[in-house]
Amino acid sequence: MLQQLLHSISNTGILFPLVHFLCSSCCACLVNRIPPGNSIDYIKLYVSTDKVINVVNDRFVSVAIDSSEIRKHWNYGKLNFSSPQLQTLSASLHPAYLRLGGTSADFLIYKDTILENHKVGKTKSSTNFTMKEPNQLENITNITISGGQLALDYCHLRRLLDSYVYYRHNFIMGPSVTNPSGSSTSDKQPSLTYLTDFYQNGGGDAINASTWHQYYMDSRNATEDDFLDPDLLDDLITQIQSIKGIVYKYKLGSKIWLGETSSAYGSGADGLSNAYVSGFMWLDKLGVAAFYGIDVVIRQTLYGGNYALLDEDLEPLPDWWLSLLYKRLVGQRVLEVTTSARGGDSNLRLLRSYAHCSLTSSEYAAGDVTVYILNLDKYSSKSISITEVNHKIKGIDQYLLTSHGESGMRSKFVDLNGVKLEMVDERTLPDLPPKQLDPKQDILIPPLSFGFYVMKGADASACLK
Repeated sequence: MLQQLLHSISNTGILFPLVHFLCSSCCACLVNRIPPGNSIDYIKLYVSTDKVINVVNDRFVSVAIDSSEIRKHWNYGKLNFSSPQLQTLSASLHPAYLRLGGTSADFLIYKDTILENHKVGKTKSSTNFTMKEPNQLENITNITISGGQLALDYCHLRRLLDSYVYYRHNFIMGPSVTNPSGSSTSDKQPSLTYLTDFYQNGGGDAINASTWHQYYMDSRNATEDDFLDPDLLDDLITQIQSIKGIVYKYKLGSKIWLGETSSAYGSGADGLSNAYVSGFMWLDKLGVAAFYGIDVVIRQTLYGGNYALLDEDLEPLPDWWLSLLYKRLVGQRVLEVTTSARGGDSNLRLLRSYAHCSLTSSEYAAGDVTVYILNLDKYSSKSISITEVNHKIKGIDQYLLTSHGESGMRSKFVDLNGVKLEMVDERTLPDLPPKQLDPKQDILIPPLSFGFYVMKGADASACLK
């Protein structure tokens, strides 16, 4: 049942906004083979190990299920919460929040203890329904609710919950505006104008975290090259800074969540959002979000649509395996990374890199550092020398992800260090062994690949405090 899934993925129950529910250096020494005909760019990567830039939530990577699955009776039974495979895959992403959201959430009406689903018409009463992307509400319901009015409603909800002992410590998130774009000046961007109105009228006093939604593009127009476009990836930086500029103006230090996000809106692009190429956007999004202070990133979706982590048969797609590795290797403390290249900055444009303190485990100790790197280049490998930690580390564990099979970037399967990832059976995940690299040699990142590199024995001071 659904309760079993919620128990698997989260330990605590939390209230989501109005009301989304959360449950709780020479070529001969390079370590990877160079593809024939490809060149090599030589890059130095510096990790600052003495200062923590941000600390993210331990449920930083979280997931959603679209409320349209309720309307479809859990995809007509295919989304079986009693499935051992679903429970195994969900539990493996622990700890995480599970959000029920999506556009259909705007049409969920709660009546007594029965959850009913109704379309809101132009004249029908629309009280007591969940709401997402309120700045876009008029486009789908012909109803307008201002940011100021929504703030008053949130404050009323906060007072109502606080009047009950059982609910007074529950979280409220909001207001879940759509992704901003362009100028950070609020009067030039409707989403930012709405968010400003919400905060000016006290909405920030009612919520535990400010949420917003982000997608890079329309699924109907998405191309493979979009997923590899560094300019498109950088849009997220501008958007985060715009949101933070407003939130911190009224509530300095408030938590900010990406409450719903994926590659392309409109259920994702088939053959792209559910394929290996999607990993470039997903991993980069996690790196950017953590570095710029986003506390939680909720992936749309765990199941349902072309942007899901699992397919209709509950088989894990490439982004699920990527999320699993992230959960196992990347800790909460974020470190700063800078790069330089022989030949100038033009060789850096297609390289994305991020670093965290490693997640401590039986394999990795406090002080270890995890660096994750993406090579967006179609033609050149990247030979990377990681400075600052190189003279200390005792070893490097590589978890390199590449596409599997003839489908290439559109493959629904992924290789880890050259070995295809797939479940052993419905209750058992495969081992995920790293490839051990010589710490005295450069790391070679092949074209169109990404991976995690754990610097063992780095003794990073920022990771020991």
